[in-house]
Amino acid sequence: MNIQWHVLNFLIYVCTEEGKANSPETWEQYGTGLYDYFGFCEANGYDWKFTTHTSKHSTIDKYRNWSMAECGLEPSTVNDRLRIIYRFYEYALEECWIQSLPWRGKKELLKDYGPGLIKKDTTGGYKRSSTGRKPSITTVRVLSRTQVDITLGAIANLELKLITRLALACGLRKQELLTFPKKYIVDPKDYPVTKMNYRIILNPREMKTKNNKSRQVDIPASLMNDLWSYIKYERQARASLCNDKEDKKLLFLTEHGKRFSNGGRGLNTLYKELSLPFKLNPHILRHTYATHTLYVLTKMNLPMVPLIYVRDRMGHSSIKTTEIYLHFIELVDDSVLDTMQNNMAEYYAEVANETSQEF
Repeated sequence: MNIQWHVLNFLIYVCTEEGKANSPETWEQYGTGLYDYFGFCEANGYDWKFTTHTSKHSTIDKYRNWSMAECGLEPSTVNDRLRIIYRFYEYALEECWIQSLPWRGKKELLKDYGPGLIKKDTTGGYKRSSTGRKPSITTVRVLSRTQVDITLGAIANLELKLITRLALACGLRKQELLTFPKKYIVDPKDYPVTKMNYRIILNPREMKTKNNKSRQVDIPASLMNDLWSYIKYERQARASLCNDKEDKKLLFLTEHGKRFSNGGRGLNTLYKELSLPFKLNPHILRHTYATHTLYVLTKMNLPMVPLIYVRDRMGHSSIKTTEIYLHFIELVDDSVLDTMQNNMAEYYAEVANETSQEF
């Protein structure tokens, strides 16, 4: 429980002076990644300052293999932590805390080997499979229509089911789902019965959004109707248990009248407890929304640019990030995506008509 001042100085530099990590969520990722690495070093008696190339595998190599083989972390998570660790060592060299970097040549990430190409090496490192298979274009996970049906059918908790539907319909991030304001839900009876979707502006002053940026999302009419019914008939009992003024502004509350938290019974834990035969978390739901939406829009002759529409709904800062989903569509059989919701094409056609003026 002692402060590691090398890490502390690095975090202060990255989070305040360098200016590349502007979001508190990013600060947390840096802290978590370094805490995990230094905890690994301490538990195994490794000196992080020992960077001499005298063994086959460096401490970073052993940490990378342990994260995959023993902890079962996703390649994307391991890569994010490796980037932070590499960056820390480069900073440590600049500050003369170490005499050399603990790797030779190119910094290696798991994407250099591809999913399924990493095998555990009993010496403590990793080795590449001899299959010669090309690495996957992306590690994005997407649910099929059948998996969506299985997921919704397995959820008994009303709040969790509505959170899941909102994620699938709008591509919201986890923090956006958990801080979604109650005030954004309206009574559909106040609008024409022909209205198929509701344009909602996500305001960073009212909820958490990445980098505090505002954006617009579209909620299908059927979901808006169910969310309004939830507020009118179900949510009141939970809100009556809530003593926090800020929590009462949130749409979703736990059975104890509190906000859903990342700690304890967070969303990931609730999804894990469903014991589904496939991996599920809020980010997979977000990927599912983006891929399915982009697939539908590219199949339709609409007066809009599908990539731009999905980019803006997802809140991507670059169109290149959205293009990842195009690559993923090419790897998935059309028959899988063609089994999506029966009314999805009609819904997005209506969305396109309402938003075509934006483009």
